[in-house]
Parts: sequence; C-alpha cells; structure tokens
Amino acid sequence: MTTTNGPISRDDLITLLWPGYTKQSAQLSLRTALHNLRQLLTPFNILHTDRNSVWFEKTSELFWCDASALEDYIASAQPTTPPPLHQDSLGPFLANLGQIDSDAFDRWRKEQQAKYDALIQRYQEQLTANIEALPHNLPRLFTSLVGRQREHQIIYQQLIAQYGGFVVLTGPGGIGKTRLALAVAEYCRTAYATHFPDGIWFVSLEGILPEGNVGEKIAETIGHTLKLDFHGTSMLVDQVLTQIRSRRLLLILDNLEHLLPESSAIVQSILQAGHQVCVLVTSRERMGLKAEAVVPLDGLPTHVQNAYAVAESEPSALLEAPTHSTHEKEAIVVDAVAQPAIYLFVERIQRLQPEFTLTNAKYAQIVALCQRLEGHPLGIELAAALVGQAGDAMLTHIVTQSSLLTLQTDEADVAWRHRNLQLIWETSWQSLTHQQQFILASCTVFHGTFSPIAAHAVIDAEVHVLHELVAKSLLRLDEWDRYSMHSLLREFIDAKRAITLGNAHAAYQLRHMQFYLQATGQKTAALHGPTPQQPMAEIQTELANILHAWRQACRLDPIGDSLVALAQSLAGVRDFHLFRGLYREALALLKRASDAVSSVCIFDQEMEALRKTTLCLLLAAQSNIYNRLGLHNESDEMSQRVLALARTLEAPDVLLQASLARATALARAGIYQEAYPLLVEAHTLAERLALPDTLSITYYWMGRIFYFTDRYDESRDCLEKGLEIAIKTQNRLHQAEILIYLGCLDEWLNKPQSANAYFEQALAIAQELMALPRQFAIMQLLSRNAMLLGNYGRGITLAQQALAYAMEIEDRLNIVLNYRNLIWAY
Repeated sequence: MTTTNGPISRDDLITLLWPGYTKQSAQLSLRTALHNLRQLLTPFNILHTDRNSVWFEKTSELFWCDASALEDYIASAQPTTPPPLHQDSLGPFLANLGQIDSDAFDRWRKEQQAKYDALIQRYQEQLTANIEALPHNLPRLFTSLVGRQREHQIIYQQLIAQYGGFVVLTGPGGIGKTRLALAVAEYCRTAYATHFPDGIWFVSLEGILPEGNVGEKIAETIGHTLKLDFHGTSMLVDQVLTQIRSRRLLLILDNLEHLLPESSAIVQSILQAGHQVCVLVTSRERMGLKAEAVVPLDGLPTHVQNAYAVAESEPSALLEAPTHSTHEKEAIVVDAVAQPAIYLFVERIQRLQPEFTLTNAKYAQIVALCQRLEGHPLGIELAAALVGQAGDAMLTHIVTQSSLLTLQTDEADVAWRHRNLQLIWETSWQSLTHQQQFILASCTVFHGTFSPIAAHAVIDAEVHVLHELVAKSLLRLDEWDRYSMHSLLREFIDAKRAITLGNAHAAYQLRHMQFYLQATGQKTAALHGPTPQQPMAEIQTELANILHAWRQACRLDPIGDSLVALAQSLAGVRDFHLFRGLYREALALLKRASDAVSSVCIFDQEMEALRKTTLCLLLAAQSNIYNRLGLHNESDEMSQRVLALARTLEAPDVLLQASLARATALARAGIYQEAYPLLVEAHTLAERLALPDTLSITYYWMGRIFYFTDRYDESRDCLEKGLEIAIKTQNRLHQAEILIYLGCLDEWLNKPQSANAYFEQALAIAQELMALPRQFAIMQLLSRNAMLLGNYGRGITLAQQALAYAMEIEDRLNIVLNYRNLIWAY
C-alpha cells in the first residue's frame, strides 16, 4: 500500500499474500491483518478501507515512507544533496521482512527491487556528473582528517542552510583550521555539488602583507583564484563584487587574521553583493561582524582523565594503564572517534614506520604526551614525525623533556608558520597591544580555569580585555564563563614573563594565594551546613587554583601572609578532601605544609606564635586522617606532638583542636580512660568558646566511649544531645555521624529494626550530600544489620559494594569490617 498510488483491491492483496488459501480463510486473514494494522495506526488515522479496497492517506503530514521519499526525491529536477534517508533505505527492498510463502509476492518484491535499483543508479550517475562538472581549485589532501566530526557537521550545515552562509573557523595556530576547512570543502564538492554550480574556491591569504591597500590586495588574490577578468581603472574590489553578484559559489578565505580589521570590510561587501556566495574563513581571530557564525576549534580529545590529577597538574599521575590489554607487548587498537588525539599520533607514526605497534607501555607515554599538548594537532604531528624518524627512544625523550615548544620539522611541504610550535605563538604574541600582552602574561598566575571575578581581583583584568584575548584565540571561554589558557601558550609566555611583567608577577602570585585560600576558608561553615553540595562544587571548580595557592603558601614567602593563608584555608581544604574520600591526597597536602612550617626559623615572637598555631592545626588535621586510614601508631604519635605544642600556646581554640585530636586518637585505639578526660576538656572549651559544631562532636565521641564501655544509657544521652545540637545548627553531616552510632547502639541492644531505621536515615543524608565515604561506611553497617534480619542476599550485595569503595580509598577499618560481613554471610 505504501508503494502503490491510490487504493489497492482486497483481491490483489489476497492473491499476493495468501495464495492457496480458501477464499473465506484468506478474507479472514486479511481482515485480521487490517484490524491489527489499524490498532497500531489509530493515533494517526491514515489507514482507510471500504468493501473492496484498502489505502493509505498519503497526503497526510503523518505519512512517510522511505521508498516513496526516494522516488519523489530523485524525480525532482536536480537533486542537490544525498537522499534524506537512513543508510538502510538504500539496501535491499523489504530486507527486514520475514519469509512469506508466496511466489506472487516474491515476484512483486523482485520487481520493486529492480525499480529502486534503477532509481539509485540514476541518482548516482547524476551526482557523479555534477561532481565532475563542478569547477574548483581544492588542493589534493595527502593526510586524513582525524576527529572533528561535530565541528565538520556544524560548518557545512551553516554553509548550506541558506545561500550566503558565512562561517568563521577560529582557533590558535596549528589547531587544524585549514585542514578542517578543506575537508568541509571536499565534502561540499562531493555531496552538495549542485549547491555551488559556480565552484568551490580556496584562497590563501598568507602571502599578503598587512600594508598598503589591503582590500585591493585581497580582491586581486580572489580575482586571480576565480579567474575573473579585470579591466579598466576601477577599483579591483568593485570589479570582484560586480562579477560575483549572480554567482553561486563557496569561497574559502584561509589565514585572514593578519589582515584584520581591513579584511572585514571586503568580506562584508562580498556577502552584501553576492547573496548566493557562501564564505568560509579560517582565522586566529574573529572578524567582528554580526553575520559571522563562529566555530571555535580547540585541541583533540585525549584520554579520560582523573579530575584530581588534572587539578594537581602532575603529568606522571596521568600515566594510567589502559584497559585494552593485560599483556605489555600485545597490540592495542585505538578508536579514532573515542580517542582522536591518540589515533592521530599513531596514524602519523605509521606513515613513517608501517611496522610500528602500539603496546601498553607506548600507549601510556602517548597519552601523557597528548595530554601535555592538550590535543594540539600540530604538536602531535611534529612529535609523531620525530618518533617516526628516530624510533621509540625518541618517544620517551619527548615525554620527559621539560619543554615541548622545541618540537619542529624541516619537511619541505610544511608551511613556514607551522615549522615549530614556538613560531605559532610568537606570531600571535606580536599581534597584541602592550596592554593585551601584559594581561595575557598575568593570566599565567592562574591554573586550570578562572572566573572574571578572580581575574579582576588578582590581576586587575577588565572583562573587555579578556574578551579581546578570547577573540584572538589566546584565551578560552567555556560555557560557564570561565577562562583558561593552552598549556603550550603558558609555556611560551613563561619565557617572556619576566620582561613583560617585571615585579608585578610576584605581587600577583601573593594576591592569587590570598584570594583562593581565603575564599576556601570562608566556605568551611557552609561545608557543615544544610546544603554542602554548593560549596563542594565551588571548591571542585576552583581546585586547580586552590592547590596551586596551597603550594605557593608552603613556600612561606612572604612568611606572615603564607601562614595566615594556610591557617585560614586549612579547615576548608581538609573537609573537602575528607568529604570526597581523598584521604591520601589530603595527607600529602598537610604534610607538605607542616614540613615547611616546622622547618622554618623565626625570631619575631608574634610571628613565632602564628607559626606554632598554624603547625598545631596542620598536625591535628593529619592525626585525624591517619585515624581514618587505620594508621593508629602514626595518629598516636602525631596527636601527642600536637597536644604538647598546643599547651605551650595561650590559644584556647588551638588547645581545643589539639585535645580533640588526641582524644579521638586514643578512643580509636581503645584507650578510653585517657581519652575521656581530654574530651571533657575539649567539651568545656567548646562551651566557653560558643562553638556548637565542636560541642556536638564532643558529645558524639563521649557517646562512642560510653558505648564501648557498656554504659549504654549514658551513650544514648550523649548521642541524642549531640544530634539535637547538629539539628539546630543544620549540620547534616554530623547528624549522619550521630545517627550511625545510635543505630550501632540499638543493634547491640538487639533492636535490629530500630537500628536499621537509624542507618537508613544516615544513608539518606549521606546520599543527599553525596558524601561517598560515609555512604559506603553506612552500607557496611546496613549489610551487617540485613544479615541479622535474615536478609543475606541484601547483606552480601551491600558488603561487596562497600568493600570495593573502601579498597579504592584505602580505608583499612572498613575493608576489614566488610570482609568480616562477607565471611559471616558465607
């Protein structure tokens, strides 16, 4: 019915589909089939029947059939694009239909197949003729385009959506603008030939000097490329505009940035004069025209990265083993779509070394290199060429060398501007004003991404200057309005920073440290509030800058500002890491700071007191983390040192933290008689200093000590008092901690149902707060409780999930507890 014009008789359908049936049986089968079909198509109301015939209402907007669409498309006077059908539509007719026992139907299907084969053949012949007739000057491409599928589609859709499309392909030097533009042009030549009957023309503007009458020079170059006739004394620009006025063509203007802003005027005139002329521009800088559709290019995607390792900017941390193979020498196959940067590197090496095999060891090195290059295609190709010429040893050398700007080539067919990485940034740098150079160099104080607010606070940068640098492809602006800089550009500017900034760089480093560490410290209260997700997300966003500021503070230069910054930010940095389960990372940060603070010698009495105060807080935080990691000997030693140092200071807030650190270390070690008096001391100090959150913590630890010493009523009393305070202060995480031990108390008192309710409440809070370490600790408890209730299946599942996470974060206590649960279950 879909391929037949007009109604089809019921008798014809019966003859095709039910030969050999009695008339009554065949009619019943047809009625059943039509009933089922009508049920499927009820919402669309396109199936119609009468006593003799059946038909579809093909005039309805709801009706569509690929076969009919193909016929209509090819019947058009001059199809200009590939048929708008799924790829399967060009395959065998009714290929997915099951076997039908009817010779008549088989003959009809073969006839239809022959008809559509002829239609497709006609289309292909017509398209080939159009392609061969299309004038163009596109250069032959000797290398494949890797990646860029999304940008490729965006560009050609913008160009063909309407006549007169105007796209500006922007990005830093060597990012692949020209190569992508040529790939789009070639695609338009083969797939949209009749859309540009007057040709597709590639115009290189690289050789034009930005002096004299730039517009006339561009017009002359375009005219010679399009083989236009120049005559008389009128301006060449006017002659070009006159001759292209009625043409339908695609004009690719390559490397336009050095001719701005003069070149913008002639491009605008071309668009105004030639309403059917499409223009694709490649430029490091936007043209500043309202009509331009800007498509920015960045590096090719590399490998899945660990977010914390990226924030730390430690390339060695990114050398994670691939999952492709467990055998070091087994070949790995890289997917061009999923990992285009890695694929490009390997593909370019294999052009020089066909026998090159990608193994696990090489894969890890290539991943690290591509990440250092941030997927920069020219950098990848230059590095691959060196490895292809010099062998695998060169790969190790390149990965470990401090500078990648030295990568270069002497290949004759490589444009001069792409001979080395240093040169591509130098040309962009020279195009900047003094102010732009100063601000760009100042931006190197940031790591990762940074906000306009931070830029103004730290380096006095105005938004309009930052946007000028974005327009020149020297800064990147993401969808969250955050700026960043390519690592190769940062490396280039490092060599110019001293001359460009002078003493300003040291001042900006200090302001950077103060800005980010102070902001982190200010989030501490919110981390313990009802919605810690927001400050957690904010810290995660700024993590690269926070970690760099922390490292800068650990240099203790200047010492006073650095000590203040460390003390201010300590609680926020610590709590963020604990919240995320990043215990080892937190310990490394705290140890770096405490080592620096403990080793410095200060003679100023006031500054020495600040040093000791900061050191106490750092050591107390380390003791806490040692406890969480099950390293009780280290925690015991550290907490003793903290308390001894705190008692030499006249600082009750520091003594409070030290007493609490020592008490918790003793309590975790089971030395309750010594832990309790210290908790009482901490409790008294918390009351005197009016610190309700800390008071809640002291009640919590007292409740734990009473629990482990079989004083259950006193345990419940302390835990409930702590919970009441945590609810008043809206400290959701403390609420979860206390609910856990109320559950443990009821479980011990043989009240598994009540215990389960407490654990479920605690889990709900931990899940709401996305506190993974707490979630899995609670799952361990729920696992044990489920087994007490006889639900061993749930208990095993929870224990397995909790065990996997405990092993990931090296939580020794919960590893042991989960293994115990599993042994118990089995």
